[in-house]
Amino acid sequence: MVASEAIWNLALAQADIPIQGVLFALEFDPSPPASLHEVWFGPPSGKSGVASSTVRIDVSVTRSPAEAAEYTSGLLRGVAVPPRPVSGEPYASFSDRAWYSSSGRGGRLLFVRANVVADVYVSRKGGPGSATLTQLAALLERKADAAAAGRPEPVPILPLAADRELRVDLEAAWKLHDLGTQLWGDKATTIALYDTHGLPRSLPAERVAAGDYLVPLVHLAVAIASPEARVKARGDQATISLMGKALVLRRGESRVRIGQRTLQLSRPVELAEGQVLVPLSSFTRQVLGRGIAWGRAATVPLGRLE
Repeated sequence: MVASEAIWNLALAQADIPIQGVLFALEFDPSPPASLHEVWFGPPSGKSGVASSTVRIDVSVTRSPAEAAEYTSGLLRGVAVPPRPVSGEPYASFSDRAWYSSSGRGGRLLFVRANVVADVYVSRKGGPGSATLTQLAALLERKADAAAAGRPEPVPILPLAADRELRVDLEAAWKLHDLGTQLWGDKATTIALYDTHGLPRSLPAERVAAGDYLVPLVHLAVAIASPEARVKARGDQATISLMGKALVLRRGESRVRIGQRTLQLSRPVELAEGQVLVPLSSFTRQVLGRGIAWGRAATVPLGRLE
């Protein structure tokens, strides 16, 4: 049986998603049943706010298989045209019970595995194809079985979500999906930091020294402090309220003003492509009073605030 604490281990990474997309929504609810909600959008379709393709993943961890069955019944009653039950292969290989529906561009696969309920939806031109849905379901089943066996797969590194974290619409999110390249060209890299939930989140960066990187301030603030953090830039000056502190930064200056105090950064603040860029290590040390312990997740530097 999968424990609710393992809900993050059931998340799907960007490489798992069968579309070229951006993470638009990421929500987590720890209350029983613990649930995880991911929405990935492909490029804008040309209609305002409408993506050309969508992948939606909802995973819930209940306290027992009986509760999973009851929870699933509620999901089926909540839609006007519920998906139809399916059995046999390939469904039997990854589920105890499963339901499938398709219409036009979209397809939905709902299934139960022990105490885990997963709901997968894919929409794209030409329809998703049942094979796409079953591949995603099989991946979720593998993760659930590993967690149930006490050997959970590593929590994937996820980008910041456009909707509730970066607070941008689909069109802006798509422009930001290669922000690192826009800022630094072939010098761009990717790092990850653990957020307040203990989930590793990716940030675009440029390596400027051993163990230090230039990063967009808003990405850093949202990842390590609060999704409510917002940077306001006007001319050469930028302000942000971060963890109860009102910060003032200026382009080309290596100082940060907090009230009557001035803190020194290791290099000047930069403004480019609408982003305020700060040196990661000295910013967290001077402003937050915390260092960063570095490790690696595959090839990505992964930091945790100390």
